[in-house]
Amino acid sequence: MCIRDRHGTGLQSIPSSELADRRMRQGHTMFEVSGSYSRIQVRPWDPRVTEAMIQAGQRAGYGSNRAEADAQRNFWLPDHDMLGSRLWDHDRTKGRFRSLFYGYMRYHTLISTMEIGWEDSGVARIAGVLALGNRSWVYELAPGYPVNRIKATSNRFVTAYGQTAAQRRRSRAELWAMQAGFVAGILYPQYEGRATYVCAVTDAGRKMLDSSPARFAANLKAMPGVRADAVAAFVAAGPEHRLTAATQRIATAQRPQHGIGFRLCIPYLSPELLDVAVNGHSVAVSDTDGYRAWQADGYTQVQVNIPPEKSSEMDIFVVTCAYDPKEKRSGGFELPAVVRHQLKANGPAARR
Repeated sequence: MCIRDRHGTGLQSIPSSELADRRMRQGHTMFEVSGSYSRIQVRPWDPRVTEAMIQAGQRAGYGSNRAEADAQRNFWLPDHDMLGSRLWDHDRTKGRFRSLFYGYMRYHTLISTMEIGWEDSGVARIAGVLALGNRSWVYELAPGYPVNRIKATSNRFVTAYGQTAAQRRRSRAELWAMQAGFVAGILYPQYEGRATYVCAVTDAGRKMLDSSPARFAANLKAMPGVRADAVAAFVAAGPEHRLTAATQRIATAQRPQHGIGFRLCIPYLSPELLDVAVNGHSVAVSDTDGYRAWQADGYTQVQVNIPPEKSSEMDIFVVTCAYDPKEKRSGGFELPAVVRHQLKANGPAARR
């Protein structure tokens, strides 16, 4: 986590000729902000992090402006210039590269900017956000900040690998530098009882991809270490029409040397996981070489962990999960029974 105070109490607006002693005037203050007032690029990507800072300040007796939320305005976009006067900071979001942004670009570090009017308030809010790093995030098991999701595809994620914060940090830095070259996708459309995630990390893996699930499974016969028959059986058992992973040229030829993880978010809270597999090989429950599953954030989180000795030998990762949701959800919307009764009671027959 990297935090920076950009403005302090606004001394930059006072001419230096009037600040001979370089001291603030008595009573000099300003409104306070957690997470940057004007630059959305240097806010935490999860607003729940910003809210933790705000609430810590409130407990200490200090308020914090929530920028566009308090102003009740939508964000500016380049194609909305004609509506600029009705949007949030339309003339200030076009900014220069910020030094704080370096940590994000290099290491996928969670960053934030604050505006501080009173030192005690700044300390309280920083303590509030530091406390997040000592407990598990809302959808994680291990303590730490929400920084370990490296690439996202349709509620599937490439994640850092490791049992300790140091291991996850090393894995995260490696994968973050490589992720632009990853080609990921899912079998689509999605259906209950089946979850997939396909991620090619080298050009050799990319060449296996095909929009046709059947052809993709057949291509895997040429990939060492992949049980193409098991993947083909999983594909044949489902009704999906295509694999969404694109086939553009990949940017890296390096395999992950420090492990890799994958996260599936199953949209049921008590499913029975029938089989979790990587490249057609079923895996067992394990924190280091297998999967873990738990309920959090409205999903069953399924974390698949692939250790360095395996990830360093793989060009493509085909993660499949067969499960029984243990519940049946109907499609469409049906009016509540009390409303249907009222409509029936007040209908044409009732008025006659």
